[in-house]
Amino acid sequence: MHNNLFQSLHSPIGAGAAFAIGLEGTGGGFMLENDYVPEQDIFIGYREEQCVSLLPFYKKGQKTGKESYTQEEDSGEIKVESIAPDKISRTFGYGTDTFRTEDIEFSITSRFNQLPDIEKHNPVAQGILSGEYYEDIKRKVLPVVVGKLVIDNRLGDNDKEGIFAISGNTRKIFLQQETKGRYAGYRSADGYGFAVDNRGGTITEISDFDFPSLYRKTLPACLVLGPMSGILFQVPKGEKVEVDMVFGWFKEHETTEGLHRYKYLYTDYFNSLLEVFDYGFSQKDYLWVEALEADKKVLESELTEDQKILVNQAAKSYYVSSMLFSEGNQVRWVMNEGSFLMMNTFDLIIDHMFFDLRYHGWVLRNQLAYYVKEYSYYDQCGISFSHDQGVRNLFAPQGHSSYEIPNTKDCFSYMTQEELCNWIITASIYVHQQQDIAFAMDMKDVIKDSLASMMKRDGDEALLDGIMDVDSSRCGTGAEITTYDSLDESLGQARRNIYMAVKCFASYLGLVSLIEAVLEGIGEIDDQEAGKREMFVEAFNQLRKQAEAQALLGARTINGFVGEDGTFPAIVKEGNETMIIPIVEGVIYPFYAGMDDWLLKQPETVALLNHLRGHIDVILTKGKCLFDDGGWKLSATSVNSWMSKIFLCQHIVEKILDMDMDMREANKAHVKWWIVNCPTNPGIDQVFDGHQEERGFHYPRAVTNTLWW
Repeated sequence: MHNNLFQSLHSPIGAGAAFAIGLEGTGGGFMLENDYVPEQDIFIGYREEQCVSLLPFYKKGQKTGKESYTQEEDSGEIKVESIAPDKISRTFGYGTDTFRTEDIEFSITSRFNQLPDIEKHNPVAQGILSGEYYEDIKRKVLPVVVGKLVIDNRLGDNDKEGIFAISGNTRKIFLQQETKGRYAGYRSADGYGFAVDNRGGTITEISDFDFPSLYRKTLPACLVLGPMSGILFQVPKGEKVEVDMVFGWFKEHETTEGLHRYKYLYTDYFNSLLEVFDYGFSQKDYLWVEALEADKKVLESELTEDQKILVNQAAKSYYVSSMLFSEGNQVRWVMNEGSFLMMNTFDLIIDHMFFDLRYHGWVLRNQLAYYVKEYSYYDQCGISFSHDQGVRNLFAPQGHSSYEIPNTKDCFSYMTQEELCNWIITASIYVHQQQDIAFAMDMKDVIKDSLASMMKRDGDEALLDGIMDVDSSRCGTGAEITTYDSLDESLGQARRNIYMAVKCFASYLGLVSLIEAVLEGIGEIDDQEAGKREMFVEAFNQLRKQAEAQALLGARTINGFVGEDGTFPAIVKEGNETMIIPIVEGVIYPFYAGMDDWLLKQPETVALLNHLRGHIDVILTKGKCLFDDGGWKLSATSVNSWMSKIFLCQHIVEKILDMDMDMREANKAHVKWWIVNCPTNPGIDQVFDGHQEERGFHYPRAVTNTLWW
C-alpha cells in the first residue's frame, strides 16, 4: 500500500452520520450532517508509568483551551508520545478498518446490508411493533457502528492503562452517572456519543484539557470544561484486555425544513441515544458478522489490491451522505451531495444507481417518484426535472433546485436536458432490474411526456437528428450545462455535446424499455376493459416506434461525426475538436435496461460501438487523455478529472466495449491520488492533476466502482 494512514469514514445507514479516523496528525471523530470531516483529536493507546503512547490520530502541539483559565505550565512529568506510522499496520476492509501495533489493536465497522423496501412495507406505519421483520428493519436502521479496543500487555514489564478519548466535546453528558454505572463514555447534546459496557465497574471516565493535566489529578475526575473526554481501563502485566464500544447517533426532533419537516426513520424504533446504545450492545455480534461478511465478499473477489482499496474507500464514503426520513406513513430517502450537502442531486442519483441496486433498489423508485411529484417542471419543450431537491436539509420550493439560476452559461446554469435523461435512464434501469411493472404503469404519462420533451429539445421537427439543439427557456440569456459543470466547454456545454449526444441515444433506448414495461402492464388490464387496453396498446406501440427511430437516428448522426483519426469531437459542428473519455458513458445504460440484444442487432448501433472502441484506443495515451502517471484524464484539455466518472468509464471500456486494456498503471495512480495526494478527503471526486487543495471534503459518488465486482 502506498500509505496506510489516510482518512476514512465509518457510517450507519440513513443517519447522515459517520465516525472518521485514519489520518495521521489530524484526527477525525463524530460527523452528523457535516459538510466537512471534523478534526477532533482521537486518543487511542495506553499509559505505562509516566509515558502515554498513542496512535497518531491527533494534532500535536495545538492549544487545548486550558490557557483561557490558567497560566500554569505543565510539569513535564507525563510524556506523550505519538506512535510512528511505520510501527502501525492497517487492514483496510470493506466492512471493517483495523489499526495494529505490537500491543494496540483498534477496529471499527461500517454498515452494509440489504435494506428491505421500507417504503412499501414499513412495520411501524402498519402498526406492527414486533416480530422477525420488525426486528430485521430495526437492526438495519440502527444508527450505530461498533468498535473494539485491545491492549495486549502479555509481554509487558509493567501494568498499563488503556486510553480512548476524543477532543472537541464541550456539550457532553457522562454515561456512568446517567446510566447508574451500566455504561461508561459520553453522549453529546449534539446527538452522538460512544459507550462501553461498565457493568463490571472496571472503566474510569475522564474529561480534561490534556493528559498532563489529567494525570496531575487524583482519578476518577471529570473536568467538564475540558474538551478531551473518554475512558481509562486497567491492563495488568501479563494480561490482554478487550473493550467493546458502540458509537451511536440520535436526533430526536424534525431535522428538515421547507416542503417537509422530516424526522429520521430510526426515531420510529428508538426514543433516545441510550436506547440506541442498548440495542447496539444487544446486536454487537450481529454487527461484527455483518461487517466481516462484507469484508469477505471483496477479499474473495477478483479485484486487484489497488482496486480493493478504491472500492473500499468509495463504499465507506457513501452512507455518511444518506438520510432515511419518515413523516407519518411516508418514507423518504435523501442522499446529500457530500460536502456540498445538496439533496438528491440527480446527477449523482444516476451514478449511485448501481450501488443502490446492489443493496436497496427501492430507494431509486422513492427518489424518482418524488422528483415527479415535487421537482418536475415544464418549460417550452415539455417536462424535465430540477438539479436537486434542496440543500442543507432545507427542501427547495417545488419545481426548483438550490443550484440552478438563469442567465449564465457556466456553473450554476440549468441542466434541463441532462436531468431529463437522468430520470429516463434511472427509471428504465430500475424498472428492468427490479421488474417493477406497476411503477412503469404509474409513470406512463410521465414516460409519454418525456419522449415528447426529448424530441422537442432536438429542435425543428424537419431537422431531427437525435442530438440536443435547444436550451431550456429557464436559461434566459444563458445556456444549459452538463453535470461536468467545473470542466471546460468540452464537457461543460450541453448543446451539441458528444457526451450528451450518446446519453440522449441511451435515453431513447431507456424510453423503449419503459414503454415495453408499460405494454406488459397494459396487457394485464382486466378483459372487461378490453377497449381501453387496445387503445393504450396502440398508442404506446406508436411511442415505442418513435423512441426506436430516434435512437437509430441519434446513432447515425453520432457515427457521422467520427474523424479521419477515428476520434469524435467534444462539441459537434462548433469547431471544438477536444477528445473526451465520457463519450462512452451513455452506452452502459441500455445493457442494464434490457436493451442489449436490440442494440447488438442494429447496424447503426453496432457501428457506434465500434467507433467508440476506435476513439478510446486513440485517446487513451499520455499527452491526450492520460496523465503522466497513467491516471485517466476525462478531457484532453482539462486537468480536472472526476474519480466517479473514471471508475464508470473504466468499467465501460473493459466490460461493455470489451476492450483488452491493462488498467494496473491507472489504478495505481488513482490509489495514489486518493490516499497519498488527497488523504484528508475521503471519496473525493474532483481532482486536479491528481491533487486537491481541499481538506476534509467527502463525497459519495465514487461508488460507480461497485460495477467492478
